[in-house]
Amino acid sequence: MDNHQFIAIYAHANAFSGIKNNGDFYLWGPKIKDNVDLIDAINAEGVKKVTSANNYFSILTNIGNVYIIGSTKGTTKKLTIDNGIDMLTSESSTIIQTEEDKACLIEDSGKISCSDIQGDIKNLVELKYDYKGNYALLTDQGNLYRWGKLAKAQGELVSQNVETIIANDSAFAFLKLDGTVGAWGSRTQGGEFIYDYYSFEQTYFKASKKCVPVKNDEPNYDSSDIYDPDYEPAYDPVCGRGYEQVSIPAYYSPEKKHSEHKLDTELTNVKKIVGASGSFAALTLDGDVITWGTIFSGGNIYSDKVNHANDLTNIVDIKTNTNGYSTIRQDGDITSWQGIWDIAAEIQFGEYIKYYYYDQNRPSHVGFSDAFIKASPDSVTSFTSNEGAYLLTEKAKRESSPHFILNSWGFKELGAGLTNIKLPGKVDIVFPHKTGFTIYTDQGHIYNIDVPNEIAVLKKVETTI
Repeated sequence: MDNHQFIAIYAHANAFSGIKNNGDFYLWGPKIKDNVDLIDAINAEGVKKVTSANNYFSILTNIGNVYIIGSTKGTTKKLTIDNGIDMLTSESSTIIQTEEDKACLIEDSGKISCSDIQGDIKNLVELKYDYKGNYALLTDQGNLYRWGKLAKAQGELVSQNVETIIANDSAFAFLKLDGTVGAWGSRTQGGEFIYDYYSFEQTYFKASKKCVPVKNDEPNYDSSDIYDPDYEPAYDPVCGRGYEQVSIPAYYSPEKKHSEHKLDTELTNVKKIVGASGSFAALTLDGDVITWGTIFSGGNIYSDKVNHANDLTNIVDIKTNTNGYSTIRQDGDITSWQGIWDIAAEIQFGEYIKYYYYDQNRPSHVGFSDAFIKASPDSVTSFTSNEGAYLLTEKAKRESSPHFILNSWGFKELGAGLTNIKLPGKVDIVFPHKTGFTIYTDQGHIYNIDVPNEIAVLKKVETTI
């Protein structure tokens, strides 16, 4: 009988793996039989480290070999990398550090690129969608390297004395030890220090003519004429046979305009950077917030209708839910913003109607819950977010035994909408997940926030711990 217990569990989209306290590696999920020989080889060498990407596990053994076990045979193999000493994994890629001070990037395509580095690997991030295949690596000595089409060479050194590297969908941003910030990637999504704005402007269109098919709606028109061998359709010298010119008078019409603006504030004295899907935000040591990128994910806090700059002073913390940002001010005020949620124009009852959806008049159907609370920064025990909602817990005051207060806001289908819920104990740790949050307390209690029927529900999880 196997009495050994699992000391670590890992998961990707299609399978689970784990390490028992005797050091053996196990795998369960689809196509386990395809990997039996590989697992035996791994356990014979001994497991040093396991990481998981979206669709595969990476295993570093005690003798420095690296194995990939994926959901298909094509991604299940021993890599041609020797003397590995550490590894990191992001969503779809893995980086291996070797004894020879090289970093070898394994892309999800299987391509391997190795480059000399200085320091031990610390953080690996990557871009998505149209910019997929671009990666950035930070070492513990503050050296920042990049791979992909945005790099001049694979493993190119970008900067030194770097403290933090983050990525949104289309750009990278990094914070240096001296409090300055750098960025690269999509220029409108945070790769350059600009922000954009959209508006409607009355545009003048000159009188013109255009070609349209001739309409055969005359009273004496007989459709059988087209079968007459002598029949000739109307001919226009400009438009050609079967077409005619019609005049369009001059007119004014609202047209959607896009403008770009350079930041007029220098990114210095910065202590923290965070990134939404198409923008970045920096929090300075003075408590000011600076944003750049697209207005559709919080990159513009300056322009008319989306101006939050006056609210974003004396800020103590900032988080992103990938759609926008939330901050806590020293006086307890909470500010959440995205910018423009939608902007368009359409014909309604013969009129050309333009409409904007901003933070202050977002449509109800998006299911966004605002933070109608005032926090006490000194009492906050956790402030975190998932991909659509925020969660804040605070110590409850005037209680005979320890309690905490829980609030959540943002998209309701991702765990928002819980207000002033009091629970016993102190918060140990909060784990965000795709559809909510899980809270662990010092009393061994576990609470899970999930969203059945698009309404956030808090349930206590039965446990023996």
